[in-house]
Amino acid sequence: MILRTYPNEETEQHEIKQIEYLQASFNLPGTMVDHYPYSLGKVGGNLFEEKFRLELTAVKELDSADSSTSGSGKRLIRVEKGIQRIQAIVPESSSLEEAVIKFKKALEWTIRALNSLMEYRDPYTADHQRRVACLAAAIAREMGLGEEQVEVVRLASTIHDIGKISVPAEILTRPGQISEIEFNMIKCHPQIGSDILRSIEFPFVIEKIICQHHEKFDGSGYPIGLMSEEILLEARILAVADVVEAISSHRPYRPALGVDAALAEISKGKGTLYDAEVVNACLRVFSNSNFDFSDPDCLTISYA
Repeated sequence: MILRTYPNEETEQHEIKQIEYLQASFNLPGTMVDHYPYSLGKVGGNLFEEKFRLELTAVKELDSADSSTSGSGKRLIRVEKGIQRIQAIVPESSSLEEAVIKFKKALEWTIRALNSLMEYRDPYTADHQRRVACLAAAIAREMGLGEEQVEVVRLASTIHDIGKISVPAEILTRPGQISEIEFNMIKCHPQIGSDILRSIEFPFVIEKIICQHHEKFDGSGYPIGLMSEEILLEARILAVADVVEAISSHRPYRPALGVDAALAEISKGKGTLYDAEVVNACLRVFSNSNFDFSDPDCLTISYA
């Protein structure tokens, strides 16, 4: 990841225009963005306090930096700039190891801020992401992945539905069926999530995992129609964990169907919709490890 700084006004204005484009393209709701300074304040207080306080003040002053920007556009600028400044305040350190630790902490707190943002707007999706992250990490470990790769799976899963901030809340929380047009809007969320993360320069692999988490092993998924090993292994793991949690838990339009129904679904789609090795690992997680979504570890997100 490249840490963004703004050496001159021209560079900063370029970023503002890019953010305005995101606002226009994805219709991010102002009420959700208004809440974000609170999340930024929590994040900053746990990183580099005095430096962050000064940066946060500068972020808030963006409202008056460009009087031609609309109110919602200014709020989005504050969100994007805030995230970028969180990433940019990692101080120079005397050792590469120390720099990596501090950078990882900044990345994880950025992810936590994004999840807090989703929780404010759509508590169901935020809880869903936490539980999916817990299961996805367990599957990755069961498959013998190294801890660094497990951590990538967990981090990506924690914000895999961030693109749903572009979907009106009344569609996401509607108890009845949605229209085809509304469903097509929801189907855009993997690409939108990837685009949002690209705009704040997340590690490329996390961005790709999020973009691919609704791809299917036989090529019938979206948004691209990738198949088999064209799909990242981490995305294949996330896809299975996502389906299992969604089926077993309550949804706005139906009651929970339970874990048995969820495991039956992935077993039915093994080798066609879902990677067979991932499905087998998931089945072992539930049969051998007594995995339980109600475990306290699945209701919270731990940050190193």
